[in-house]
Amino acid sequence: MPPVRRQAITIAEKKAIRNFYNGFESKPGQKAIKEWFEDTFQKNISQATISTVLSLKYDYLDHTDIVNEGAVKLRPAKFPVLENALAEWRLRMEQQNVSVSSESIRHAAMELWKEIPVYQNQPPPAFSNGWLEKFKKRHPFLTQKEVFTTTSSQLSPQEVLRPVSLQQVSHNSLESAESSSHTHTQNHLPLPNRPPILDDTGSQPVSDVVRIHELKNRYAVRDIYNMDEISFFWKLTPKRIIRKNNVAGVERNKAFVTVTICCNADGTERLPLWIIGYSKEPRAFRAAKIPPHNLNIIWRHNGVAMMSDSIMEEWLRWFDSQMEGRSVLLLLDTSSVHQTSIENIRNSKYPLNNVLVVLLPPNMTSISNPCEQGINKTFKAHYRRFWIYDILLKTEKDINPLHSVNILQAVRWMVDIWDYQIEPATIAGYFRRSGVLGPLLEAEPEPFETSRIVSQLQQTVSRFDPQKTADIENFIDPPEELSQDRNGQLVSQIAAQFLPDRDFETDEDEIIEPSVSLKDASKALDVILKFEQQQDFGDLNFIKTLNVYKKSHNIKIEKSSKMEFINSLF
Repeated sequence: MPPVRRQAITIAEKKAIRNFYNGFESKPGQKAIKEWFEDTFQKNISQATISTVLSLKYDYLDHTDIVNEGAVKLRPAKFPVLENALAEWRLRMEQQNVSVSSESIRHAAMELWKEIPVYQNQPPPAFSNGWLEKFKKRHPFLTQKEVFTTTSSQLSPQEVLRPVSLQQVSHNSLESAESSSHTHTQNHLPLPNRPPILDDTGSQPVSDVVRIHELKNRYAVRDIYNMDEISFFWKLTPKRIIRKNNVAGVERNKAFVTVTICCNADGTERLPLWIIGYSKEPRAFRAAKIPPHNLNIIWRHNGVAMMSDSIMEEWLRWFDSQMEGRSVLLLLDTSSVHQTSIENIRNSKYPLNNVLVVLLPPNMTSISNPCEQGINKTFKAHYRRFWIYDILLKTEKDINPLHSVNILQAVRWMVDIWDYQIEPATIAGYFRRSGVLGPLLEAEPEPFETSRIVSQLQQTVSRFDPQKTADIENFIDPPEELSQDRNGQLVSQIAAQFLPDRDFETDEDEIIEPSVSLKDASKALDVILKFEQQQDFGDLNFIKTLNVYKKSHNIKIEKSSKMEFINSLF
């Protein structure tokens, strides 16, 4: 049998392998990738080659547009961490319409080199013309491709009809998205194919607002979603003292996380929280032997505890998988992270299948982000109330509440609030107030839940500091938590993503939660079951659920007893 001739794998094919692998929430194995590749490209490939292509060696391909599709080799960057950071800086600057010259790239590279910890105490490279040309080849400029436009006021009347501020990722054009949505919705309203609609003065195009309203009419209210990030100091007191520390020359906040929330317009569906911290596996979770996913959250981490391009892209693909079999509309604000992740998905050739993404135009009075309208504030108000109650309780027991609370307890409060405390009517009310569901015929009142929680919090705070009650709004939603997307801090923000993992999230005391044994859990189940059965009108559904769980729990005890017996024989 003649030997199988080795077939070279091109750069474009290597990039396709990485895109295929990264496009799945549950990552496919090398055998599945091999079958897909050989079926797609009609080439043989070994699992060893697949392993190499998926390694960090080719990480740069995830941020590169292939210039020469047939090229077999494209020299990887000598300093891949620096290059990935620099590529992110360049893309964000261009998306903010900031001119990026060769000299500004060199300057940013030098500043990033100084701040990225892995390069500390190393002499910087020359950043020569040759280096610059290779960087540009690996990362073509955004200006050579499509540039995001966010406001219709920049357009001529002829250009207004183009869907410039509706950034969609799932199709090649907005029109194709609209035609495909006919099969999923009941409203079949065509987009205007007439001269641009003007405002009352007859001069200013309002195409963005009209298009958003007409586009949402193609979706049921339950299929319209909004996602937003909440910058959150989870140990903030009414005095609003922000504590910081310095890590490898980079200043960052203590007791800080970013909470990502997403819900639909009628409040009937809330997706699990994504929480971004500093530590890959916080000590509080390890000590309690509680993995984050058992709390119905997804935990991510980086050096700034903030949303990054890679996490945002992962979130978008995860959200798309959660919407399997549906056609939904996702509303996002125009932060540079959102725009960059959308651009990365567009370039990956593996689009979203179930989601149309719309970037809400900024600085508009008639439409705003529903979460920023008040959903975020309601979430924060609930949390601050939980936290203040805990402070009062711990203080009465002579326990320092700032040291006795940890990220595990904070996350438990967040999950309780998001999954059970916030009322669906509150979420629906803020969607209406935002204007995304259509023009408001009259002022939509603030949902009662928010004012009720604020009032309760104000009364509680007044018990130990009456002067702070007047500043309760700034305690609930402090200016220090406003999302920061500033050019002046961009280099530091990007560099901080490469800081080493922290073992814990803040300066709390180490709290050891004892493990609950199978026998202890069984006794607790018996107590709860007996309590419910002794009620005059016990909850029969709850009793049934307890009995079902008790049955599965007894199986665990039986298996554990058998293992103990077997182990005793050896």
